[in-house]
Amino acid sequence: MDLGQITPWIIFGVSTLMLWAMFNFFAGEKSRATERLDELRDPTLRNSATNKPGSEKNGAMGMLEKAAPALSKALQPQSELERNNLKRKLANGGFNGPRAAQMFLAAKMIGLTVCLLIGGSIGFFNWGLTNKCMIAVAIATFIGFYGPEIWLYMVRSGRMERLF
Repeated sequence: MDLGQITPWIIFGVSTLMLWAMFNFFAGEKSRATERLDELRDPTLRNSATNKPGSEKNGAMGMLEKAAPALSKALQPQSELERNNLKRKLANGGFNGPRAAQMFLAAKMIGLTVCLLIGGSIGFFNWGLTNKCMIAVAIATFIGFYGPEIWLYMVRSGRMERLF
């Protein structure tokens, strides 16, 4: 094998390690003092199922709930107005839980990552490192990132139509 055949695998490995390092960096554990302050700000956290011992979920949903804070951290709304708009959109869609926004943002990040990898793989194996490959990556990334938004819009509009 020559360097031209190994280069894509090296790029993939390095980018994977960089993503892993970023997730570990941003997924720092909360101290007990921070958790207590969060409970004081939002009393519903005090009685939530995640704080009760022995109530951990198993399987993919439990894993997603554990990973959601780290995955959604980069996409968290910065202002109170943005947070309220997101909560309103989710509530109109029927998702009223205290962690609905966090789970939605985690789904957006997972969709972005998975579609980026799939689109990049398909584009690279079909066209190599050409403009067509970059277009495939861009389209797949767009679909992965905005797919949950489109899905929420359809659920929300269907629910509002049924209500009215």
